[in-house]
Amino acid sequence: MGYGDSELHKDGLAQCEALSAYFSGKKISVVIHSGSKQAARTAEIIAGNRIPVVADTGFAELNPGDWNGKSFDEIKITFPEQYETMIKNTPCFSPPNGESLRSCCNRMLGAFFSAANAEKTQNMVIVSHFHALRCLVSALYFSDIGRISAINQDNCCVNVVEKIGSEFIVKSINKIVYC
Repeated sequence: MGYGDSELHKDGLAQCEALSAYFSGKKISVVIHSGSKQAARTAEIIAGNRIPVVADTGFAELNPGDWNGKSFDEIKITFPEQYETMIKNTPCFSPPNGESLRSCCNRMLGAFFSAANAEKTQNMVIVSHFHALRCLVSALYFSDIGRISAINQDNCCVNVVEKIGSEFIVKSINKIVYC
């Protein structure tokens, strides 16, 4: 569970180049990333030299706290009571020194609405992470994170959210633009 902050590998760079080509013909006003090395590099590749790039830690990955780097099997053995609590109440559970899905969702929604409602933002690209994006898309699509397990997020996928009036409508989820 958790994440490291490593550089993009060869496949990741190829996926980012495909994303850059996908977005090249689209009117994008800003590319926002979480601040991690991978997200920053992805944002730079997507933006090229034509779109402003901004870091916003509100889009950071779910903080797994003391569970960072541990497998679920390891967590089940080392923290059996907390593991059972997590299984029974996933949205509200926080690992020791970590963040619950609900907290991550609230943080992501705050960052999203702040960015989406910024004066000069028309169309934005958000470069974030697996759990954080699942929280955001689940909250926007279902108006609830209780169904988060229904949301898949492949590496370098595209989710399209459109603003219609004052509402944000999820138009597509987990679109793959590379192969």
